[in-house]
Amino acid sequence: MLEFKAQDAFECLSKAKNFNAAVKGFLKREVQGNADVGRFAKQVRDFVVKGREEPFVQFVKKQRQNAEWYLYALGSYAFFDFISDVSEAVFDEYAQEFNATYDIDNGAVSFKDKSKFESIARQA
Repeated sequence: MLEFKAQDAFECLSKAKNFNAAVKGFLKREVQGNADVGRFAKQVRDFVVKGREEPFVQFVKKQRQNAEWYLYALGSYAFFDFISDVSEAVFDEYAQEFNATYDIDNGAVSFKDKSKFESIARQA
């Protein structure tokens, strides 16, 4: 995963056209019974919508273990069109070559060319 600073996450999420709607979509599709994740997303929304960067940064630092995954997920909802375009380009560029580097048999992954697999994963 890419490293980021909480300030970067706040700046990015603050630039979303409708972050409140993104959080609602995230809550509806992703949370499903996980109250902790729901509370996290709502707290992040409150900080971002009200422009409260410093409390956001402190909150993310406290929640660091899970915060990165949730912030990436919230960002993907906030910038869905951009993420979709980038993902599609990556898939178009690398999918066939990447898929040729490994096999899955009964849920176990074996590599045909592990170095190429790792190289493509880094590039993508």
